[in-house]
Formats: sequence, C-alpha cells, structure tokens
Amino acid sequence: MGDRVLPRRKLVSILRRFGVDELMPSGGSSHRQLVRIIEGKKVPYTLPFRGDSADVRPSVIKSIRARFRLGPEYGVSDEEFYGTK
Repeated sequence: MGDRVLPRRKLVSILRRFGVDELMPSGGSSHRQLVRIIEGKKVPYTLPFRGDSADVRPSVIKSIRARFRLGPEYGVSDEEFYGTK
C-alpha cells in the first residue's frame, strides 16, 4: 500500500491515535510542532502549516512515520496506520 497524499487535518487525526500531540507556536509561526513521547523522551517533528486542508506529500508522511516509529519496521502496518484494517 505505502504512504499516500493526505490532507493535513486527516494526518494529524491519524497521528493522535498513536499519541502524537500538536503544539501551537506563539508568535504566528507558519509551522506546527508534532510531539510524541518515545521511551520517556519527547521527540519533535516540525511540520509547515499551510492550512488544515493542505495536502501532505507521501515523502513527508514517510519521514514522520520513521521519526515517530510508526512504520512497518516498528510493528505498525500501513493498514493499521491508515485505519484500513
């Protein structure tokens, strides 16, 4: 199946199921910080914010999944990640 284009809103919804929080920056930044606690450490990922309906490319989703250990190599299948299982 592999990663595919998703609207930002849908991606954040999926990530929340896996314990990822979204932090809103102060000062009107055009980026949002995604954070997941892994082995007791806060792991961040900065995601540009271009609106909730803006598409996120598969390469970015692949990078996020690797950073947060949400890929098949960590036991999270594509079907489980995308909720098609």
